[in-house]
Amino acid sequence: TSSKAYLIAQAQSFASTHNFLKYLEHTPLNKILDNLPTNVTATGNGKLKLQLIVPFDSVEHNTKVTGDYQFINNKLIFTNLPVPTISNLNGNLHFTQNSIDTQNTNFNALDSNLKLKITTNLTPTNTTNNINFHLHSDKLNYFTDSDLAIFIIPDIRIGSNEEAI
Repeated sequence: TSSKAYLIAQAQSFASTHNFLKYLEHTPLNKILDNLPTNVTATGNGKLKLQLIVPFDSVEHNTKVTGDYQFINNKLIFTNLPVPTISNLNGNLHFTQNSIDTQNTNFNALDSNLKLKITTNLTPTNTTNNINFHLHSDKLNYFTDSDLAIFIIPDIRIGSNEEAI
């Protein structure tokens, strides 16, 4: 059997989230995220840990990426998207060359404290952009801006007559 040669690169950085989003624009994750990094203005900093495994014989198709980005008191403003401004964003974003997920991610939006969990269900045979967002709040004040609430919270049916709220 022949052994394949590859390069392993590891890096750590403390920098602005704005720069991290610019980096994401030039990675395969940008496509998975449906170009989301180009529609976000960020302030605040974060810590990046990144590992690349690059085979010399097939760099473009077989490079493995593993990384973690820790948001530290960030503010995100979404342009061209009906998403409210996120402030006091703290938590970890884990990513690979074809997936993302979050851990211990908290932020403020809609006058509420929220916890966010993001998962992706991509496999080598399922490459559809399937991103799952799970939001939790003990007290969600979604009446702050009703237009945004319609995007974030679909009709909620309550009671026996299933009246939408």
